[in-house]
Amino acid sequence: MVKTLSTTGFLPSMSAILTARQRATLSQQWKLMAYSLNQYQTAHWTRLTLEQQLDINAYQNSLLCRAQDMEDGLTQPTFSNAELLLASVCELTQRAGNELPGMRSLSLALNIGAISVALASAVARSNTQGINNALRELSSLLNSD
Repeated sequence: MVKTLSTTGFLPSMSAILTARQRATLSQQWKLMAYSLNQYQTAHWTRLTLEQQLDINAYQNSLLCRAQDMEDGLTQPTFSNAELLLASVCELTQRAGNELPGMRSLSLALNIGAISVALASAVARSNTQGINNALRELSSLLNSD
């Protein structure tokens, strides 16, 4: 069960910018998700329409850009509970990354790609509600397969 982050009780003085190690961990997760999407795209190339191929390419590009922004320090998310954030994100993105290449459902794979991008965006913006929504949706998608 993925824990959600609290949306109450955040005080700006108590929040801290993610450390370089924490940003590197998130960056690695976004790269692994992009790689898994590439594996899916390669394995199912003949079944994908041009629009689906372009969607997957856009998801990969977005995730890789988020990863690079994290590595370069251009994104400086702040959280009061960063370890919980990292644990939740890593747990689900690793699971999604492992399951994605072998998925049979095109719509499920595309939805996982889209939700992964939404998750990366919410993390970059320190949007706790967006992170919780994306984690919940990603968990739901993975449990539906």
